[in-house]
Amino acid sequence: ILRSTSTDVFTNLALEDWLYEHGGFGAGGGALLVWWNERAVVLGRHQNPWRESDVPWLRQQGIAVARRRSGGGTVYHDLGNVNFSFFSSRAGYDRKHNLGLITDAVATLRPRLDVRATERFDLVMEANLKVSGTAAKLGRDTAYHHCTLLVEADRALMSRALRSGHAAGLRTNATPSVPAPVANLRERDRTLTCNLLAGAVAAQFARSHGRPGHGQAATVDPTDVKAYPGIEHMREELSSWEWVYGRTPPFSYEHSFASDPCRGGQHGEFTVRLEVKNGRIERCEVKVPDPWLPMDVASTLAQVLVGTRFWPENVELALREVRTQGQGPWGRICDCIMSIV
Repeated sequence: ILRSTSTDVFTNLALEDWLYEHGGFGAGGGALLVWWNERAVVLGRHQNPWRESDVPWLRQQGIAVARRRSGGGTVYHDLGNVNFSFFSSRAGYDRKHNLGLITDAVATLRPRLDVRATERFDLVMEANLKVSGTAAKLGRDTAYHHCTLLVEADRALMSRALRSGHAAGLRTNATPSVPAPVANLRERDRTLTCNLLAGAVAAQFARSHGRPGHGQAATVDPTDVKAYPGIEHMREELSSWEWVYGRTPPFSYEHSFASDPCRGGQHGEFTVRLEVKNGRIERCEVKVPDPWLPMDVASTLAQVLVGTRFWPENVELALREVRTQGQGPWGRICDCIMSIV
């Protein structure tokens, strides 16, 4: 039973990776890792961050965006949310059993709280209030199952962080999250804390492995490269733009904007359509009223963006030369493209 001293999401995800690869669980046995993170939005491996969250707002707020190795939906982490990772052999993988340890731990602490596992392997309170989401990574010999537990998370911030700014015009086959009403356990019992629940789950884990009285977690420092050789490279990869954003499944985004008056005083609209693959703009199409901006000029503008990261600083740099053409249509279109990213 291990407890991480880090509250950095990338460091803790790297620790999970390291234990998965080097823990030797393929030969049997198992481990429980307990961990907390500072504010972060954590995506499933096959998800789109722009559909699942408000990426520009998260950057303004200094909230990390991470992509984990496991599948499933997007979750919000803060210090009011405790995380459990159960490691085992592939043959010993049992998500239902792991969730049972958590519900038994809650029942031991507060018997009147109604917390149960669902068929989707979530944990709900009072039948429909989600208090935990789960995901897993299964290898040939080794597996892990991890889950959140909402104790006293900032639900207002969670709701804002998971509100997409691109939902209307975004099209993708990326795995979508399934919305559900959520609650904190402390909303029903103010005496519960993350530490109390973490200790109860650890004790339940020890009992389930025939070692009652041995539920005390060993504190581990995942920044100790001597204890975890190579972990710094794992963290570097998990925190890289190429992993968090570049691994996004292909998507397109289309939005229409009101144009300035054309010759003759008529108003119209123009449409920007972007196709993004590996986090980079693969194709850009700008449809404009011909009197406002000739199509060949619009096509030239679109070509400037091909190959550019779908990221504000990179798009702004690509458009810098276009902006030197002056204000009017050029500047208006550039401003609208920037509003998309």
